Amino acid sequence: MSYGPSRWVFPLLLLAGSLVAGSLFSFAINIHSATLYPPPWKSIRTFDPDQDFAHQTGKKGHHGWMVDYKIDQPGFILKNSMNPLPLGPGLYRATFILRRGHYPNRGLLNEAYEIFRLEVRDVTTGEIICQRDIQRCDFSSPNRYERRWIEFSMKDREGHQVEPRLYWYGLANGEIKKIEFERYPDIDIKKLEDKAQALGDRLRRDFLENGFVASRKPDGSPDELGDATTYTGFYAASLAWKYGVTKSKLTLQELENALQTLHRSVLGSPSDVFVARYVDKDGVPYHKSPSKDIYTGLFFAYAAAFPHIENKALKNQMANDLTMVAGQLIDDELLIKKDGRFSSSLSSYYSADQIKRGIDELLSDEKKKKRFLKQIKKAHRIFPFYELWPGMKDVMKSIQKNDKEKLYLLAIPTANGLLHLADRLSEILREKYKDHFFSRKRNGKEYPGKKLERLITKSLKNFKKNKNGQYLESPENLKVLAANALLALHVIKTADYLTNDYLFAHFYKTNLYSGQALLQSAIDWYGLEETFMQLVAGNPSANRMRKGTLSVLALYNLIQLEKNEYVREKYRAILKRWWEQNRNEDNPLAAALALACLQNKKLEKPISSALRIGPEFVLRALDEYPVNRRGLGNDYWKWADKSLAEEYGGGLSRGYSHEPLPVCLRPRDSFLWQRNPR
Repeated sequence: MSYGPSRWVFPLLLLAGSLVAGSLFSFAINIHSATLYPPPWKSIRTFDPDQDFAHQTGKKGHHGWMVDYKIDQPGFILKNSMNPLPLGPGLYRATFILRRGHYPNRGLLNEAYEIFRLEVRDVTTGEIICQRDIQRCDFSSPNRYERRWIEFSMKDREGHQVEPRLYWYGLANGEIKKIEFERYPDIDIKKLEDKAQALGDRLRRDFLENGFVASRKPDGSPDELGDATTYTGFYAASLAWKYGVTKSKLTLQELENALQTLHRSVLGSPSDVFVARYVDKDGVPYHKSPSKDIYTGLFFAYAAAFPHIENKALKNQMANDLTMVAGQLIDDELLIKKDGRFSSSLSSYYSADQIKRGIDELLSDEKKKKRFLKQIKKAHRIFPFYELWPGMKDVMKSIQKNDKEKLYLLAIPTANGLLHLADRLSEILREKYKDHFFSRKRNGKEYPGKKLERLITKSLKNFKKNKNGQYLESPENLKVLAANALLALHVIKTADYLTNDYLFAHFYKTNLYSGQALLQSAIDWYGLEETFMQLVAGNPSANRMRKGTLSVLALYNLIQLEKNEYVREKYRAILKRWWEQNRNEDNPLAAALALACLQNKKLEKPISSALRIGPEFVLRALDEYPVNRRGLGNDYWKWADKSLAEEYGGGLSRGYSHEPLPVCLRPRDSFLWQRNPR
């Protein structure tokens, strides 16, 4: 059996992702559900921080090895194990039991101070196998021992010796109590193939509604029909990959049926084409306006299926569908519309409709409006900016008066004002005179203030001031919507692939770096929002904001379809950046995509040994996923979320576990890969 993702990993991932709500009658709440599928990790060895390592800094503590930021210098708390651990092939987890101290307890960015860097090192080769930074805010509270882990594969390292290491940045007090090594049992590939077949059979039997994939309510009626076309797109893609391996005539027939269903979702007149969320047996489309998720799913399915379809009529039908849909998008400047009204956008900048909708949402929610004004006043106390940007007072007055027209006129001046403030903030950070951002004791490069300054400076270079000293003249200058840009490239490139139409090839090439600057926007901005969140609010806030991976599916498709190696390398670089941020999220689809697109590839900047991944990560998640998924409903989670997080997720913080929960214990309505695993 092959371990490569091309065999059955992708189909199983997407099939499992389509089974969103468990079985037809899975609504019963069982308070013992958390123990139905316990993760089968096996303990190997426990390392003692005092006895088993050399130390560069710190001293013996009450329970392990401790460091004090006022006394000790940065360095390795644990290094050079006295007794390295020889390991065979497989997937392993190193769990560090740590605490942080109370101090320091001041500074605007002190919650984002990096305290520890967890490492596992291959002693045989000297390479770092995996590593992870832990911030102050990664701990629920001071002086509480919590479990933080990193997982790693020993693929191509069989028989090597490894050791855990712990680096301390010198920014806050802390202590390491012990380190535990565990191993996941060997995976039975035959059982996984049987599981893939069982999941596919169950989906076809229980979750098709008028040909569309739909979840089910407790009484068996269809649910979440607004996402049916998206789910069906993923289902069709999984069937295409499955057929690519098995060449099964039954699978091909199922694929053709799914494509016919997706064809029925393409509706409207020749001058007003749209993709419906769902279409019932009478041909009536779902009432809500279409979304970019729907478009992504449709085009993803067509790209995966097209090489395997031999029926010329069906291929022509698919090409015609994309000609109409993608052509309409180009005519509407990448805005998704229904009946001529704005619904969503794949544009790289905010349209006038989006700006107006954002203003409406802000002013229609009194709580949101008050919170926004409160945050502005709080920020002003820390960093007085009215003198630098007097127009901010006009913005606040317009919000208080619910003046939508005035706010819309202030949109571009507001954006310019924010960019000028960012410019000034960057200067302040460089000058290092704000105690809010820097400690007077040690101004090392690890301080969030310095990292924030570098990020702001880099971001501002993406804009150019005009002769009047302004960054922006219109919304079209603010090409910052990187995820949208990738989805648009995915749509247009897929249309070009299926149709060979000059219109799509021309639009794609001319909008990579100019026009909509779709590729340039993705290169400049993809992932920066999360990086900014990590530096300002910390890892937990960034973890909570993570949602889907639609743009990453788009990246995968672009890497497969792109023939220009220079452009393909740019897509790989964006995927690599995303993988660096998401590699600890226990997302099997992310791992499979990284394995397929990054591993053993000639990258412009080769992936480091600490970012490499083996197939064991994907196999383990699939092994944990139950075939007869009962799922844990909302009532259960209200009752048991804290205990689950404490036992399996490294603790609970604001309703989210610190570590991703095991696949078998995630909420019943959670995708295997698409929603937040915490």
